Amino acid sequence: MNAQKKTAILVILILLVGVLSVIIAFARNSATSSENFQLLAQAFPALSGASTSENHTLFQSGGELGGGQQSTSESFALHSGFWLGDSITPTPTSTETPTPTLTPTPPPPSGPVFLPIIVRPVPFFEPPNEEEDNDSASQANGPLRFGPAYSPYPDDTWDFFYVILTSTGQITIDVTDHPLAGDNGLQVQLYYQSVSANNKVGVANVAPYHIEYSGQPGTYYIVVFTDVSKCGPCETPYQVEVDSP
Repeated sequence: MNAQKKTAILVILILLVGVLSVIIAFARNSATSSENFQLLAQAFPALSGASTSENHTLFQSGGELGGGQQSTSESFALHSGFWLGDSITPTPTSTETPTPTLTPTPPPPSGPVFLPIIVRPVPFFEPPNEEEDNDSASQANGPLRFGPAYSPYPDDTWDFFYVILTSTGQITIDVTDHPLAGDNGLQVQLYYQSVSANNKVGVANVAPYHIEYSGQPGTYYIVVFTDVSKCGPCETPYQVEVDSP
């Protein structure tokens, strides 16, 4: 067997090995019939003992093995690697959405709780009549309204009334139409905060029974004294007017 036959047999073996490699690669990696395949050139020099310029080119196009046409350099070139067409796009993996971190709410501050105080105005004692018994400071009719006249009866010794001054100012008191106005049997007194000798701030013993006083805020008591021994059957009411101009 001459050298040319040996060379031909070696080339055929190399080609068979290449075909087998392509078939194995094709079985492991599915590809369409239009894809081209290339084999590594480095796999063949060790088998053939020839340099890369003496290798042979193996092409497969459309699923057919090339006929091993010899190039103009009379050698075949084996290209390194093999190509299976377009690169395979990996299947994207789902990304787990992180659970949002909850921001803790601080507890309310501890300590005393302050509640609003609702101040309700004291209802006035409405005119015109008095209400018995009003014979002491604890039974006084009031608080009286500033302006309108009240009409008590002079049928007992003491009549007590009170007013409230909400700010520093003047109080005026007028007692009129009393049946003992000219008989020295009537007296009008004014007290601040309590009915006592030390808290008396005004007095009227003769007509006109008028008191003016400028004072601090607070409660003022108006006391009308009637000497019933001089009055007899006193059935006509008298007038009490309090004002704060």
